[in-house]
Amino acid sequence: MDLVVSLMDLGRNVCLTERNPEVLLGIAEIMLTVESHERGETGASAVSDMVDSFLASHPEVNRVTSVSLRDIAAGLSELESGVSEDYGGGRRPRIRTVIWSLREEARRDSARFTFSVRMALMFALTTFAWEYWGWDEAKILLFTVVAMVVPYLEDSGRMSAMRLTGTLLGVAVFVLVSYLAGGNWIVLSCVALAAGYIYVLIDSGRYDRKMFFYTLMVMIVSYMTSPSETIAEDRIVFTLAGIFVAGVANRVVLPYRVADENMELAVRSMAISRERIRNINDILGGKDDSEEEAGLSIISASISQKMRLNADRSSDIMVRKFLIRQDSLSIQCSSLYRSVRNMSPECREAVRTIMSVDPDSDQPMPETDVSALGQYDTDCVMRAEKIMDGYRSNRRLMFDIIVNGYTAHGAVPSLRVRGS
Repeated sequence: MDLVVSLMDLGRNVCLTERNPEVLLGIAEIMLTVESHERGETGASAVSDMVDSFLASHPEVNRVTSVSLRDIAAGLSELESGVSEDYGGGRRPRIRTVIWSLREEARRDSARFTFSVRMALMFALTTFAWEYWGWDEAKILLFTVVAMVVPYLEDSGRMSAMRLTGTLLGVAVFVLVSYLAGGNWIVLSCVALAAGYIYVLIDSGRYDRKMFFYTLMVMIVSYMTSPSETIAEDRIVFTLAGIFVAGVANRVVLPYRVADENMELAVRSMAISRERIRNINDILGGKDDSEEEAGLSIISASISQKMRLNADRSSDIMVRKFLIRQDSLSIQCSSLYRSVRNMSPECREAVRTIMSVDPDSDQPMPETDVSALGQYDTDCVMRAEKIMDGYRSNRRLMFDIIVNGYTAHGAVPSLRVRGS
């Protein structure tokens, strides 16, 4: 995992800062050597020698790039020697890390929880109505409500419109086909089979089209098994009732928006970053908890993935900006944590002084004298300062996301902002 983090950090920094063609060419040659090592053609020492030679001949290389290249060389040497200190070293994760992961997957302030409660409640109510009043066509109401109760409020109107459109077209075509077939079951069966086949093959992204073929198939089967003069009217009435009930439920029973989840995820992402800063402080003080660092890294990636999915659904530039910055901060935290083992005692003390500042305060960062430190140690100190500055900048961006969401949709009842 450490090697992956170092490669990610190198790639991110090269894309953001490196512009010198000679530096880029040298990094490309090092990556070719790394690739050759992965194929078993060269040893890790060749990579280390190339990195040392490259950094010695290119002192202008960005400090983050320099640290990443050294970390990659060290990581390959550890893998080759079989003495790897990667997170956990094969030990069991501590109970605190497990609890963190479980809490992230079982939160009540999430789309998963609100959707589950909403779905369970509406399923129970519609099933009760079906059984209590004994409506023969109440199953249409139940199926419609189940299909129209959605995790996010933004999807409710669009899904309802497509459901209604597909149902009306399906009913219209059924009426036309049944009239032209004149009760010929062979013709009706062929149309139903064709509709069912197309329903299975059609693109699932076009819900209205799927509903058209589904409605046509189901109505033909219902007409053939239980003929009724009001079959078309019942389908339309109960579909409309289901859309109305589901629409009300989506807006009344724990309504949840994509913007709400973005606010929740932003707060949780910053909380994880704060824990990772504390974890770096711990290892600088001699308390190595690699299992927790690995767990926090995984949770951070999980939150990032959720936010990325939301960003693909909406065009919130601020959320995308926050996501990119938090991904960068996560990589830097992982890289600095890994670099601690190679720091000199003087560097550890300097980094610890920086990381001990309350990240949630406006307290100015201490001035750090790096004149007596080597290049690697100086790079680590600069990275620590960048982490603290990045955390504070991202925290301000988090509050901007919360304020924008509150202005647009009102407060999120479950939101908890600690340390603000």
